[in-house]
Amino acid sequence: MVPYDFGVPQRLGREATAGLRRIHETIARDLEQVLGALFEHDVRGSVVSLEQTRYQQFIDGLPARTYHGVVSSDALAGDCAVLFPGGTALRLVDRLLRTTPGPERSLTIVDAYLIEDYLPKLLQAITSAFDPYHPLGLSFIRSELNNQLVKLVPGDDVVVILEMLFTFGDDDITMIVCYPQEAIVPILASLSDMEREATAEALVRSSPIRQSILRVPIPVTVALPSTFMNAGDISALQVGDVLQTGISADTPPLLSIAGRPALNVRPTIRRNRLACAVVGEPSSSTKGLLS
Repeated sequence: MVPYDFGVPQRLGREATAGLRRIHETIARDLEQVLGALFEHDVRGSVVSLEQTRYQQFIDGLPARTYHGVVSSDALAGDCAVLFPGGTALRLVDRLLRTTPGPERSLTIVDAYLIEDYLPKLLQAITSAFDPYHPLGLSFIRSELNNQLVKLVPGDDVVVILEMLFTFGDDDITMIVCYPQEAIVPILASLSDMEREATAEALVRSSPIRQSILRVPIPVTVALPSTFMNAGDISALQVGDVLQTGISADTPPLLSIAGRPALNVRPTIRRNRLACAVVGEPSSSTKGLLS
């Protein structure tokens, strides 16, 4: 159980959250090809989580030695970072060097330099996924292995954390992207607007279909409840005769739609044509009277 931090504002709306997840799912798919080519292995990527937290809380939860690739963009009001936590970074280096993992060791500056060489390909995948929504134009600034020296934002500031997992064979690599929330406010606004526009467009596309369905003619019948007459009286009927139905004068006719009783109505006239004014729903006993 994790204590809820009421000091962390949940400012990510539903639209922005959906947009960020969709973008990073695209990033994961693009990186499947990039990492697959590097590792010469079939790679499967997925978005594991999206969360908001305080920056210091996020840093404190990382392994002691984690690779941070600090990047910037003219479109962002601050820097962000691509991270490979401890053991993940070492597995990434072993895969890139095609060496067998050796005894446990700490990340070194040499490892960081090696990851740096391939970081532009990862940043290109992130940039391409964001381009349709809010172009970033990410550029690499520096590598850092000491968590406490990165300092993207003050410790109490809120960050948005996207974690992706890339699996190949029986191994996997975790990649984390850390965005200071204040730095991506313009992106969040764009994503929310585009989600709303996409929803509105879907409704517009469905509108002609709905209108077509509503134009389909449906049989409607208006009738009084059934009554009984002697066969002899019926055979003797002539023009001008008045039928005595025995139905109470305050009994409303019943309107049926496609053969099913639907509404009680009152006969009226509109523009010299017979019409019906709805007076209420039929009772259960009335429904059974219509033949």
